[in-house]
Amino acid sequence: MNRPPVPLIVVARLDGPSFAAAVTRHAEWATPSEQARAAGFVDPGDRFRHLAAHWLARRAVGRYVGVPAHRVRLCHDEAGRPLAVVGGADGSSTPRTCVSLSHSGDWAAVAVVEAARVGIDVEVNSLRSPSALHAVSRRFHPEEQAALAGLGTPRRTRDILRLWTLKEAYAKALGTGLSPFPGARDRLGLDGCAFRLDTPHPELTSLSPPAVPAERWHFWTLPLGPRLTGALAVGRADLSPARTGPSAGAVRRRGKGGEPCRPERTLDRRAHAALRWAP
Repeated sequence: MNRPPVPLIVVARLDGPSFAAAVTRHAEWATPSEQARAAGFVDPGDRFRHLAAHWLARRAVGRYVGVPAHRVRLCHDEAGRPLAVVGGADGSSTPRTCVSLSHSGDWAAVAVVEAARVGIDVEVNSLRSPSALHAVSRRFHPEEQAALAGLGTPRRTRDILRLWTLKEAYAKALGTGLSPFPGARDRLGLDGCAFRLDTPHPELTSLSPPAVPAERWHFWTLPLGPRLTGALAVGRADLSPARTGPSAGAVRRRGKGGEPCRPERTLDRRAHAALRWAP
């Protein structure tokens, strides 16, 4: 079947009954490595959120490729980036689909796409104080620090979160992870790249070291409402942004248990306009 030419993004709260049911029977669907990782959490809440987020990832991949979630298996590539393999009823498997997963508090976000590098990050805004965010921003790239310096506190706090999530999403897509320390060698440091936010979509303006993968990179901040900040990074060689239009959405925000939020809180039309691509 033909895959949609846009990433599928699902953002959900993890405290609903469908997630509780999935976690209860996680031995039926979680891989041995996922079960081992879950068993290593001391806090039961952390264990629950880890398993619930991985079940959400399976549901997202299943929706993307049109199969039940239990037929989706998560693995990783050589750089540690998540991949999904979808098994057929006859034991065959599809080409691997790229997946990115993020969770913060009781919220999780998943991005799914084929033939592209993808990274997603979501943050619950209230989990970090403005003073803590401003302290972190002192480790950002000098270009970003200069842009933040002239802003009032509310706008500066918002833009710090936007920059942070963009860096996290980009580092996930690269497969390096993000280091909180400047000058990191084996991971992308907070000062290792710079983004501009005063353009229609965020632009990567600086990267150190200067070697950049060949893919064309596209970045978005996701419209997730006042409580959440999210970002998406996608790298693909043969795609460019298309003219936008009010067609079916690529981003879906879910309430408790993955149920749809009220219509006025869905993001389909606006998010699709931001993420639509042309081949």
